[in-house]
Amino acid sequence: MIRRCLHRCGLALGLSLALPASVDAALNVVGSRFIYPAQSEALSIRIGNGGQRPILVQAWLDRGDGSADPSTVQVPFVLSRPLSRVEPQEKYALQLRYTGEPLPDDRESLFWLNLLEVPSRDEGRDNLLLLSYRLRMKVLFRPRGLPGDPRAAAGQVAWRLLPAASPGKLAVLEADNRSPYHVSLTRLELREGDVAIALGHPTLPPFSRTPLPLPKPARAGARVHYEVVDDQGRIEVGVASTGPPVAEHP
Repeated sequence: MIRRCLHRCGLALGLSLALPASVDAALNVVGSRFIYPAQSEALSIRIGNGGQRPILVQAWLDRGDGSADPSTVQVPFVLSRPLSRVEPQEKYALQLRYTGEPLPDDRESLFWLNLLEVPSRDEGRDNLLLLSYRLRMKVLFRPRGLPGDPRAAAGQVAWRLLPAASPGKLAVLEADNRSPYHVSLTRLELREGDVAIALGHPTLPPFSRTPLPLPKPARAGARVHYEVVDDQGRIEVGVASTGPPVAEHP
């Protein structure tokens, strides 16, 4: 069913130039990302229909490839209601359960929750193309006993400027996250005085170095300004220096 609906959605995009379109999204979700502690039996995600017409909501998880066929993705979770008809103003809890298949126990594992809203068609609106609306949100599986404080992970990232590796390549800002936690940045800028280079909103995986290409070179002393989301969904602001090259990971 999910695959058929996604196929229809793709066809609908091809027709969108010929028909008027309605893209009013009625799907409501409480939260922007979700933490699944390993000791929990389930994760409850609250969903609602804030619109005036019924909607169909399809839910599935993937490992990071948003274009993957949902029927072929293998994840160690099951969803209580992968396909639901939701009446106007109705609310319900989507239950996510870990099946116990092995995952790394020294770091968080990242999965993505997909919610596809398919609006209903009213009588007399046959000439109106109703576009589906899709949300993708992070689900972080957190093993027991990880060291350190996840709230401090962003402040412990080491940043350094690296020159272009070869002619024609871009210089990069490298983010070295040595913590076992994912660092979810909602804004990232490299600043030199009044000049700011926007670098999007990357997620920095645990125990990894993430190269962030710079559209133009930056000089030593440039500072990193960022916003990061915590476990409760709050946004915290931070500033960090770009330091000298860091030692290799053990």
